[in-house]
Amino acid sequence: MRGPVDVTTVHVMGWQVVQWVFFICLLVRMARVGFSGPPRLLAWPMFSRVSHCLMDLRDQHGEAINPWLDIVHQDPGMNGYELGRYLAYLREVRGLRANGTVTLVDHTGRHVLTIRDGHVVV
Repeated sequence: MRGPVDVTTVHVMGWQVVQWVFFICLLVRMARVGFSGPPRLLAWPMFSRVSHCLMDLRDQHGEAINPWLDIVHQDPGMNGYELGRYLAYLREVRGLRANGTVTLVDHTGRHVLTIRDGHVVV
């Protein structure tokens, strides 16, 4: 014959079941939303930035600017704000006035930007 069941053990086991059910529901939702449509709450693009940047820049003397000398190699992705910061760095720190084109590719599409005298031309 079994003795009485400890109430705290039942409570802890019930809480663990609730945690597992919540975790599985969260995983299913993230998988469903994450692989379809634009970035939303708990979608994969919310946690990762899939983008890249192609630069064809020359300084005021016509010499090619190598962005790999200045940009961190582990994070080649760049958005418009980071591009503005990079151009400001070229102007203010290295004294270069960049001219050329920059192509930003991200989840919203391909954006070709024209750079003149170290600024993005609108």
